[in-house]
Formats: sequence, structure tokens, C-alpha cells
Amino acid sequence: MKHRAIITLLVLATTLVHAGAVAAQDCTGLQKLSLAGADTGITQINLNTLQGGLQLNGNGQWAAGKVRFRGEAHAAPGTEAALNNLLNIIGRRQGALSLISIG
Repeated sequence: MKHRAIITLLVLATTLVHAGAVAAQDCTGLQKLSLAGADTGITQINLNTLQGGLQLNGNGQWAAGKVRFRGEAHAAPGTEAALNNLLNIIGRRQGALSLISIG
């Protein structure tokens, strides 16, 4: 019988930028990072947004001490100006998307 461990972390983003009348703390929101591992030595990684302007989603694996993750981020309508600089930092921009690539 294989043992499976599941860890779910809820990450509340902190204030990173401020632009105009909309503070980033009002825009970033609540993200969920889930790690699910089995005795195969491979841990699955999933990231998604539960609420808020910063829309994150992606998935990957953590195996043999290495992480491989692919995802994307974008701003929900009305939060673009407040989150633009943060999206530039998160990943390579492709239009409104910020592409996340680790490993």
C-alpha cells in the first residue's frame, strides 16, 4: 500500500506595490499552494488563486531534489495598473500574462 501525504498551504499575499488609489494588498488576494507526495519520491505541486486580483495557476513536480514548475499569472480586470510591476517580476511577460518557469 502506497502512503500519500498531502500538504495544503493557503498563502495570503502581502503588500508588494502601491499604484494610484488601488493598493496591491486589495488586489493580490488569496492563493493556494498544494503539495502531494507519494512513496514514489515525486511530489506534485499545484498553485491556484482562491480570490483576488492576482490570478495565479500552475503545476509541477519536486523529484530527486529538483523542482520543475510551469504556471502563469495575470491581473483580474480592474487591478492591472496596481499589479503591473509585480507581474513583471513574477515571470516573463507575454502580453497580459506573466509566464512562470522554474527548473
